[in-house]
Amino acid sequence: MTEYRWAERSDWKAILEAANHAFAPDEHTGDFDEDSSEESYFPRILPKIYQNEETAPLHYLAVDEGRVSGLVASFPTTTVVAGERLSVIGIGTVSTVPDRRSEGNMKRLMNDSLAAAK
Repeated sequence: MTEYRWAERSDWKAILEAANHAFAPDEHTGDFDEDSSEESYFPRILPKIYQNEETAPLHYLAVDEGRVSGLVASFPTTTVVAGERLSVIGIGTVSTVPDRRSEGNMKRLMNDSLAAAK
């Protein structure tokens, strides 16, 4: 049964593994030690976010049998529109690992993330 929850700091390496495997499956096979290293894909392409384990709690996760199978990141930020400062949430790293796609996990992850953002 899939568990849906906000990540904790201790989930950091599992988040990297899942994101790497989802976005670059030819390069990352889902091997935890290899796919969660600082030299792996996401830490290289998005270093501000994925070289800082303190961003782990900004991720909403689908967890199956102890492994992250899907995730959505929600990054709070501010922007200015027509001179007014607004608090907004940026959504990113929307992903499901290849062997867990088409199971409805992303629908649940996005709905829960959007509800939390409101």
